[in-house]
Amino acid sequence: MTPLIYFKFISFPCRMSYQTRKSRGSDYKGEVLNKWHASTAEKPLAPEQLIIDAHHHLWDRCRISGHAENVPTHARYMADELFDDIASSGHRVIDTVYVECLSMYNQTVSEDNATPSIGEIEFVQGIAAQAKSNLYGNHLRCCGAILGFVDLTQDAIKVGADLDRMLQSGRNFRGIRQAHGFHVSKDIPANHHPTRNIEHLLSDTKFRAGFQELAKRNLVFDAWGYHFQLKELLELAQAFPKTIIIIDHLGGPISVGKYSKRKRACIAYME
Repeated sequence: MTPLIYFKFISFPCRMSYQTRKSRGSDYKGEVLNKWHASTAEKPLAPEQLIIDAHHHLWDRCRISGHAENVPTHARYMADELFDDIASSGHRVIDTVYVECLSMYNQTVSEDNATPSIGEIEFVQGIAAQAKSNLYGNHLRCCGAILGFVDLTQDAIKVGADLDRMLQSGRNFRGIRQAHGFHVSKDIPANHHPTRNIEHLLSDTKFRAGFQELAKRNLVFDAWGYHFQLKELLELAQAFPKTIIIIDHLGGPISVGKYSKRKRACIAYME
């Protein structure tokens, strides 16, 4: 069976939080940002085209948590910002797909079988319910599909239990993202997950065992790596041909570090 792989290119707005504006002493009330948004508004080419936003995030980086990235964005993009962008875009966005970003992890879970990332699923499922209230527009919908995070290198039994908890915590839960971007060079940034320092993660024995738990539940795998790792991803897809794999960011082409002067070679590699 030919593996089914989807490529995905995303772009999403990000607005600085009140706390960050204040601490930086610029654009205190956001007037500059709003003015810039207004000046770049464009009429949609096909306003009747039905659209599903295939990848976006929601977060409030008002302070750094233990689960935040090493280099946090200190930004705020929550339900109000999302609803406003959908309503004011001029496009017919009928729904969206939320992708994990270490947001709203549950800090109160017990140490036994702790799964803080379930908090993100509960949070986003609540945003989906909020949209269905019609308080923000009769046809405004979002987060119809949710991709969370489970570390597939854990014991397979724990992976299965975590996935089942997420299925129970959010009716819109459809699968997970586990980033595998890695390079030995410090000039190339590592990914944001706890397995960021594992080279060849996708072929790791523990990871494959955890992936089997994902496959058994017919869940989706969202992959975020670099262009030079696409062959590893293809091997994973060939090993699990019935599992849908989505490739983030057009396969992760980069032009930093050793690849800074090899843009054409990077494109050729992906082709």
